[in-house]
Amino acid sequence: FRSEPASAYRFRLQRESNGLVTSIGDPTLELEKTIAYELGYSQNLFDKFLLNVAAYYKNITNQPGWIYYQNLNSSVQYNRAANNNYEDIRGFELTLSKTRGSWIRGFINYTYHVETSGFFGFTKIYEDPVEQRNFLTQNPTQEKPLPRPFARANIEILSPLEFGPDINGIYPLEQISINLLAEWKTGRYETYNPNSIPGVLNNVQWVDYLNVDLRLSKVFDIGLFNMQLYLDISNLFNHKQLSYAGFADNFDYNDYLESLNFSWEQNEEKGDDKIGTYRSYNVKYDPLEPNPNNDPEIKRRNDKRKESKSYIDMPNISSFAFLFPRSYTVGLKIDL
Repeated sequence: FRSEPASAYRFRLQRESNGLVTSIGDPTLELEKTIAYELGYSQNLFDKFLLNVAAYYKNITNQPGWIYYQNLNSSVQYNRAANNNYEDIRGFELTLSKTRGSWIRGFINYTYHVETSGFFGFTKIYEDPVEQRNFLTQNPTQEKPLPRPFARANIEILSPLEFGPDINGIYPLEQISINLLAEWKTGRYETYNPNSIPGVLNNVQWVDYLNVDLRLSKVFDIGLFNMQLYLDISNLFNHKQLSYAGFADNFDYNDYLESLNFSWEQNEEKGDDKIGTYRSYNVKYDPLEPNPNNDPEIKRRNDKRKESKSYIDMPNISSFAFLFPRSYTVGLKIDL
């Protein structure tokens, strides 16, 4: 497949109010190229289920990107578009589905997904050789592939026609449907490197994403049309997922990261936290105590803090810290 670069990469010419040109597009960019392969196998199981197994691979080249240029005294700073990015995507997926049946239908899918991305040349070019060397030390040209598997399931339990007791030709328990949609995905990776250690990249991970939605519905046959009454419940188990929106600014976010206990830290700071681990706002903030002499009393108090997560410095905007709480929607659908 070939696709045109976005117009912003080709025709953008941006000048700031001070006269400084900051972005220059390139109308001669090459078309982005994607080569994709997929190999699949399907098998009928017991005349009830369908098993699909598939492996896939994508190679994407000539992806557009920006190259930053800066002169010695920083009076010239601009970005120029170039075909300098590439990406490899590969993985496999397993899907078990049941599309027919009186009581249960749906599918379960698991996908193992890996992406490798990088660029040719440099993404930043400094006239100052010291700045150029520092940039190259901190920014490798290729990111290490980190798998992010995910799974989805959609299960529908439904009662057949004329099911249950008959009340003057009406079956109150027929055509009742319970539909569950569940999603899970491994948490994304970020770089947290407050000490600017060379070579550190994607060393922290968010907690896994998890969500379950439910729909409960009942169909009524009324003459020339059908009427469906339904109840949708989003985030059925009210699972809390920490949001960037809760952080007042970048300083607030860095304070939160600094308070977490990652697996690569030492002594009292060592733990199993991930980004997204949170302290309940009902628990008072109580940071860990330094314990250089391994005092057993200080260790006991710190263990208690770790158990309650009281050491975590939560986002300052508490009302936005957790978005998309459990919600309910009642609706009526009419099919003519």
